[in-house]
Amino acid sequence: MGSTTSLPTFGRGNPHSNYTAAKRSASSAGTDKQHRKQQSSSSNGANSLARSKSCSNANFGKQQKQHLLQQQQQQNGGLESTVEPATNGSQWHKKQKQQQRLKNLQRPPANGGLVGLNNLGNTCYMNSILQCLSHTEPLLRHFVLERRFQPSAGRNGSGLAKAYANLMLRMWAASASPTGADCTSPTELKQCVAQYAPRFRGYSQQDAQEFLRYLLEGLHEDLNLVSVRPKLPPVDYEHLDLLLDDDKADELWQRYLQQENSPVVEAFVGQLKSTLECCHCSHKSVTFDPFWDLALPIPGKSRTSLDACLKLFTNQETLDGNERPTCDRCRCRRKCVKRFHLYRLPSVLVIHLMRFSGERFKTKLNTLVEYPMELDVSEFLD
Repeated sequence: MGSTTSLPTFGRGNPHSNYTAAKRSASSAGTDKQHRKQQSSSSNGANSLARSKSCSNANFGKQQKQHLLQQQQQQNGGLESTVEPATNGSQWHKKQKQQQRLKNLQRPPANGGLVGLNNLGNTCYMNSILQCLSHTEPLLRHFVLERRFQPSAGRNGSGLAKAYANLMLRMWAASASPTGADCTSPTELKQCVAQYAPRFRGYSQQDAQEFLRYLLEGLHEDLNLVSVRPKLPPVDYEHLDLLLDDDKADELWQRYLQQENSPVVEAFVGQLKSTLECCHCSHKSVTFDPFWDLALPIPGKSRTSLDACLKLFTNQETLDGNERPTCDRCRCRRKCVKRFHLYRLPSVLVIHLMRFSGERFKTKLNTLVEYPMELDVSEFLD
């Protein structure tokens, strides 16, 4: 399940300018017949030249139109919505109107995105994730409204971003039209995900959270602005311990962005603060780690709330026995207390409820988890 925070509004398009033209005419008269004959001859020659130029301009116009169509196809990278003129002219113009309608959108239409997805066997786990993502505004804006899905410079890309853009465009373009389709098939996208994650090659039931994670990571790999990940030096923890928490968090976040920087990271990745305090010397070790989702434990009750799950996740935990970590100050394993806080929130917060308990013999927890329409996580921020 996912919970989203408020997102930026869509920008306005630049208005088209109107151009006006003025024509000038001049006339002359002569009294000499010979002069009029020469004038008439010159006029006929000018008319012939004008007709010749008109034909040339018409041919140039056709060539220019074909050039613009080819240029548009290259810019869109072969996106399915870019359709070459076929024998059925009305169908081509219909597709062009759908493209223009989506291009001029400042916000998604109220009746858009209402297209269903065909079930390819037991792929309801995939369809439910895709339907959620189709209404996630950062991805909708990036892939559909702005049409930015080409791999970054220096990357070949797996084709996953293009397949995802094709699917989202079909879902929104069709539903934005009164005569649009009621459903479409995610076959191409599933095949691309299977190349990235072979476990999704078949048509059996899979885990929805795992599919979401593989899909987002695949989109990130295609769109990562870092074409070649630099080899970073080891983290200097002694230096970080001298910094304030805010400075430490910013330095570690910038370090992460040096290797992982894409619109997907911008929308879905946050930063988690972990505090480890030694029970012997009270030394605190604070680290900041990126996260793609929050895996929340469920209290052992028949009915609970998402707020209670977050409280259980951020509650102080005692690490003792075999779980004792090594204290940096004591230089040996000590009993410690550990606690998590949310430090940097993403635009879209993905929450994974851990419904399986136990290590050897896992049992599913059927606890009813209630959640509000608006989630306030300020209590869990630091």
